[in-house]
Amino acid sequence: MSERSGVMSESRIVRATGDPEAVHARIARLLEEYVNWGYGQLIGLGAGLGPEVVEAHLAAFRAELPELLGPRGRLLIAEQQGGPVGLVGLKPIDVETAEVKRMYVQPATRGGGLGRRLLTELLADAVELGYRRVWLETAVFMVEAHALYRSIGFRDMAAYAGGESEVSGIGRHMRFLEWHAPDR
Repeated sequence: MSERSGVMSESRIVRATGDPEAVHARIARLLEEYVNWGYGQLIGLGAGLGPEVVEAHLAAFRAELPELLGPRGRLLIAEQQGGPVGLVGLKPIDVETAEVKRMYVQPATRGGGLGRRLLTELLADAVELGYRRVWLETAVFMVEAHALYRSIGFRDMAAYAGGESEVSGIGRHMRFLEWHAPDR
C-alpha cells in the first residue's frame, strides 16, 4: 500500500495494492460494518430484504476487488491508529467512465473531513487515469453523503445498468449521481 499525506494528523489515506485476498482481509470488518448498517437502514424503509442480501453484497465487492486494485481502478483506505476507518473504490466501467464503490467512513470518525478527502483524492485519481465521468449510486437515507457529493459537483442522473442495487433489487431506494471531470 502506498501512503498519501493528509490534512488530519491522526489519519492517513493509503492506496491499496497487491493481492486481493490480503487486501480483503485488511478491510473485511469495515465492509461488513458498512453493509450491515445499510441493510438495517433499508429494512427500516420497508425494503423486503432477507439476510442473504448482506452476503450477496459482500460477495459482489470481493469479486470486484481485482478490478479495483487493477491499473484502471483504485481502492483508497483511510486509517487511524493503524486500522481502517473508511474506504472508497473506483471501478472501471468503460474507457471514459468509472464508478465509485463503497464510499464509507465509520460514524465515530465522521465530521472531520475524512470522507471529503477520500472522495477528492479518488476523483483526482480518476482524472489522472483518463476518466471523464464518474458515476455512483447512494441510498436515499444517506443524506449527509448526498450533501458531500453535491458539494463536489455530482448531479442526478438516470439509473445505470450494472449498479449495486441490481444485486438485491433495491433501485427504488437509491439515487444515481454523476460527476464530470473538468476540461483540461
